[in-house]
Amino acid sequence: MLARRQEIVASLQRIDGALKRRQTQAGDQRLLEELTEFRKATTERILELDAMVMALARERQATIRTKLSRVSNSKSAVSAYTDHAGGRRHAR
Repeated sequence: MLARRQEIVASLQRIDGALKRRQTQAGDQRLLEELTEFRKATTERILELDAMVMALARERQATIRTKLSRVSNSKSAVSAYTDHAGGRRHAR
C-alpha cells in the first residue's frame, strides 16, 4: 500500500520537475508557481482518496472474514450435530 502511494507521489514529482525545467527555460515564474500549487493540492487529494479506499477495503475485508468465520462455525456446529445425531441413530 505504501509502495503505491510512493509511486503516485514520485510520478507527480517527475511531472512537477519536467514542468519546472520547461517553465524555468521559458522564464514564466508565476505559471510555475500556479502549477506547483495545483500539483500539491492534487497530490494531497489523491493521497486522501487513496487512504479512504484503503480504509474501506480493510473494512470490507474484516466484514468478509467475520462472515466466513460465522459460516465456518455454523458448518462445524452442523457437522458435529449430525455426526452425533447420526451416531445415536445407528446405536438404536
